[in-house]
Amino acid sequence: MKFIEKVTGIPGEGIISILLSVIGGFPVGGKTVSALYSEEKISAGQAEYLSYICVGAGPGFLVTFVGEGIYHNKPVGILLLITSILSVFTIPFVLKPFYKKKLENTVSKPLLPNKQMPMGQCIVLSTESAVKSTLSMCGFVVVFVVVNNLMSLLPYYSGYIASMLEITSGMVNFGSGFSYETTAFLIGFGGICVHFQVFGIIKNIKTNKIYFVLIRAFQGVISALYIHILLYFFPVAENVFSSIEGKIKPQLSTTLWGGGALILLSIIFLLSNNKQEDNLCAE
Repeated sequence: MKFIEKVTGIPGEGIISILLSVIGGFPVGGKTVSALYSEEKISAGQAEYLSYICVGAGPGFLVTFVGEGIYHNKPVGILLLITSILSVFTIPFVLKPFYKKKLENTVSKPLLPNKQMPMGQCIVLSTESAVKSTLSMCGFVVVFVVVNNLMSLLPYYSGYIASMLEITSGMVNFGSGFSYETTAFLIGFGGICVHFQVFGIIKNIKTNKIYFVLIRAFQGVISALYIHILLYFFPVAENVFSSIEGKIKPQLSTTLWGGGALILLSIIFLLSNNKQEDNLCAE
């Protein structure tokens, strides 16, 4: 832990958000940072700094879904997981010099004592929070899947565009045709859908969205570099009969009017969900 604190410049409980970002998946790191900041356990500068760092794919997605499901090769998924972890811990080396002063400004006032609540109330509140977060993330996925299907009608549409918009559906439909370096880049970038999910979670933290996207692109580049190096030292066997081994990919279809209706319904869902959250906060 002391080594991680020294590398990242974040002391104490802020380290939890970094560790969870490489274990729990894309939105978990941002959710943890937002919670720590709301509870006044990290400063505003630390929260902004961590928001740029704590974005990584989890082992379930990389090893099971991409490695075994897309490439039918578990070692590939393990190498992608190692690549993702390395990329997350590389970003502080670049950002830390620019945030040195902000990181020194720790929380000035004493931490608020933890309020003791009955077990039943804890279960109800945690379940309600989890359901709201899940619905919000699913809403963004629905929107971007629809956008992807509409863009597939365009002549210059490709698997790279699909994956950069929404990583999961892009990998399902095109992932088996990507090189390992391309896949590592796309996973490091995360996809615009993931970016929107994180923005919705860390809305209580002041961040620069352009910086966030640029850092994700940088993370994608170093991820591609890392897996290229790892494959040099740990080569993986290719499936010989790729036409037989390849996964049958379902093709999603839609019409222009049907896609427009789905986008409209998704926007209404997101707006109504945000309005409900604001009312709950006001109460």
